Amino acid sequence: MIREIKGDILYLDPPYNTRQYPPNYHVLETIAKYDYPEIKGVSGMRNYKDQISRFCRKKDVYNALDDIIENADFQYIIMSYSTDGILTIDEIEEIFRKHGIAETYKLAKPIEYRKFKSQKKQSKKDLHELLFFVEKDVENPGIKDKKLFRNKKAIQTTLGGY
Repeated sequence: MIREIKGDILYLDPPYNTRQYPPNYHVLETIAKYDYPEIKGVSGMRNYKDQISRFCRKKDVYNALDDIIENADFQYIIMSYSTDGILTIDEIEEIFRKHGIAETYKLAKPIEYRKFKSQKKQSKKDLHELLFFVEKDVENPGIKDKKLFRNKKAIQTTLGGY
């Protein structure tokens, strides 16, 4: 799909661990498709065995992100990712710098959050959400002021940095 769309800003929030996302949205998917899938389990979920995300596999995740960033026809790319993720900060930085304008790469100050664990206490205390930014050198007539995101203060304000 990334090869078929273009725009000004691409925001990515990919899966960051081995747990698949589709089961979280099975009710909405059934409503949207208005179909009658074969269901399983107590919660009546669809079969998702053929929809495994490359972002949920250690052996595939680097190449999956690399492919998206390389082929994204967007001026600005922002990605949210957890410190609990499969990819490391260094791997994400490498991909963003390789396919974007290296000097525009930014990593915003980490945002603390806690995993949802019902009533249980969280064992890992240093869990953070990360925001990555890079500008790509693409022709995009929709961008009026290309200097906006090149300005360090604008980037920090946009990404919540200090």
